[in-house]
Amino acid sequence: MRVGLVVDSACDLPADFLRAHAITLLPISVRSDLISFEDRRDPGATLRFFREQLGDRAHHAESEPLGVAQVHELFLRELVTRYDAVIVLTITASRSKIYENTLKASFSILKDYRPIRQAAGYDTPFQMRVIDTQTLFAGQVPSAWEAVRMIGSGASAAQIRERMEFLAPQSYGYFLPRDLYYLRARAQKRGDRSVGWFSATLGSALDIKPVVRGWRKTTEPVGKV
Repeated sequence: MRVGLVVDSACDLPADFLRAHAITLLPISVRSDLISFEDRRDPGATLRFFREQLGDRAHHAESEPLGVAQVHELFLRELVTRYDAVIVLTITASRSKIYENTLKASFSILKDYRPIRQAAGYDTPFQMRVIDTQTLFAGQVPSAWEAVRMIGSGASAAQIRERMEFLAPQSYGYFLPRDLYYLRARAQKRGDRSVGWFSATLGSALDIKPVVRGWRKTTEPVGKV
């Protein structure tokens, strides 16, 4: 069985690793006013976009995942004939609609794939599993790394799915935000009041940064430096 792996561009895997293991990427678009950039895990291009295009408008930037129709099109165009089963690992559903959109798309993908596979000479079913890693950024990497190892060892899609579902609630992601005003602005747009104006102002003035943990679908400060 040919098993493929899909991650979103929030997952902190280097582009070289993605290419080496044929990992498919679900890109995320970054938008500000009329400016748009598609994040495909190219650090140089991403940094250049923020420096040259956004500047002081970075606080107003919004990330936007692929829509349901776009995920549907990607799978039918590229993945349902390349693989017999695909495991999709996404950033925590509490911070992005990637999981929700991909899960919704999976219903129509599993309904529409047969004519495409048959035309390519495949009569076997196509399988797809969407898994919420329940964390974010570097915290997503252990699951992806383990999935790559298991695919390489010949594990079945069912075995990989079971392992991913076990790892998700055990995975922790930590990050240290440099710009507390930006963190507060992004959090408020999601209804999160964990970083208030006073905390952002005082923390910026005294150069005190929170250590934020992503774990079991929750992001919260767990320390400060």
